[in-house]
Amino acid sequence: MEPLVLLIFGKSGAGKSFVGGILHESHGWYVDHADEDLTDEMIMALNMRKPFADNMRDRYFSIIAENILTLQESYQNIVLTQGAYKQRHRDYILNRVTDQEWVYIQSTDSLIQERLSRRQGGIYPASAAALMNDYEEPNKDTKVIVNNESKSSILRRLSAVAHEMPNKFSRQEAASLIKDIGLEREI
Repeated sequence: MEPLVLLIFGKSGAGKSFVGGILHESHGWYVDHADEDLTDEMIMALNMRKPFADNMRDRYFSIIAENILTLQESYQNIVLTQGAYKQRHRDYILNRVTDQEWVYIQSTDSLIQERLSRRQGGIYPASAAALMNDYEEPNKDTKVIVNNESKSSILRRLSAVAHEMPNKFSRQEAASLIKDIGLEREI
């Protein structure tokens, strides 16, 4: 497999960390949860249940890009999870980081709210709601995984997404995403 940074993005509560965890557990990919690198001013905004200002995001995505470049020196396959709510910040990373693919994690609003209400620590549901009002949907050609079901359905979709990246995954590598758990099928 070619070196790859898989940037998993979506709304708070969509299941980005869950999907990243599946890739780590099933294939040993290094996972970086970029929310752990929020700046102090972003943490303060979340605690006040306010959306992030554009200049906060600009500084933060500069940090994310540098972190990815540093991780690429040590790891071949990296999953980075982050909301990436604005298209211009997705574009910023696209222009600074090589060997990357973006995958949008979707879920229903009701399931997102349910997940957020069960969380202990992390983002407050009110903060998530403020951020969701600021969310920019990705381009229509973005790869999508719907996270409304089980781990096996996500692995199937990851395999299908891998098949859409023949320059990054061979057919065997894409199929291996589901083979290890006995979900082999023709895609």
